[in-house]
Amino acid sequence: MAGLFKRSWAKFVDWMDLPPPKPKPGIADVHWEFLGDILGELACLTDSETGLFAQADFSSIDRIRELVRQWVQPAFERFTPTSQTRILHTIDYYLNAESPRLSWVFPSFGIPLKIPAKRLFTTIREMLPGIPVPNRFDAAKYHENTHQAFSNTLFSKWENHGGFYAGCPDGDGTKTFAPMPERKGFFLPCNLERHRADLDLDLFKTWCSSGLTPDGVQGLPMDAVRWRKGIDIESMHNLGMDRFMRQYSQPVGVKRLTMRFKQAVGEGYLAGKPDNLTEAFHVRFIIDRFGFLVRCHPLIRI
Repeated sequence: MAGLFKRSWAKFVDWMDLPPPKPKPGIADVHWEFLGDILGELACLTDSETGLFAQADFSSIDRIRELVRQWVQPAFERFTPTSQTRILHTIDYYLNAESPRLSWVFPSFGIPLKIPAKRLFTTIREMLPGIPVPNRFDAAKYHENTHQAFSNTLFSKWENHGGFYAGCPDGDGTKTFAPMPERKGFFLPCNLERHRADLDLDLFKTWCSSGLTPDGVQGLPMDAVRWRKGIDIESMHNLGMDRFMRQYSQPVGVKRLTMRFKQAVGEGYLAGKPDNLTEAFHVRFIIDRFGFLVRCHPLIRI
């Protein structure tokens, strides 16, 4: 029965295994989820880390820079040169276009940082190597590519030794990676069950308003979504992992996937808006640096 269910839902995945349309000459394609991809380690925090970051004081610019050095730069170094360029173009676009999507990243990815999004990404942009910050912003040179295939095109190294770097490469075009941040705590199986369909909607109203998860972990307000009844969570996990393995190839892999479905797979509330129940047609999967699926839930910002 589970196999039949899995194959049935696979038919509802609204994507095609075709490359996204090529950008027009002189135009840089961007996608808002790339802003969450460079915060990937912060998007899969353990419960204990969630509490620590939610309570941390980042009012000092020095604290923000230290956060970038420890948690963002090591991840950025591991992205392929093409992916690094897409990230930098995306930051430039969303910082300058005054798009509300800049503020989507924290609540959508569940990142518990008390930092204005614009301040964090401005600091990140100043510190990341690669293409220089534009002297003049020209919106006509950027294009928000909403094609589902394009949103899943960031790839990075999975190993911890020499790889990509946009700043000062060694003579062979590679650089020894900076160490990834030291992690504290464990991922528990119950973390993947916080979005169960049988949980009361009032728990998700509390989650989106106060940051308290249905199983009692205190973070910051975030998008809180549960699966629709009839969704087998294990089958959905398998569907995502199958996709990860299809896109994974040594030495390059993808850490975040978003799938779009032809019918609603979830329902919930945007951060801070407990009165508006919203359907979810997308699912986000996040895999950690060790290859384990640590996040899988419906997605309402897209």
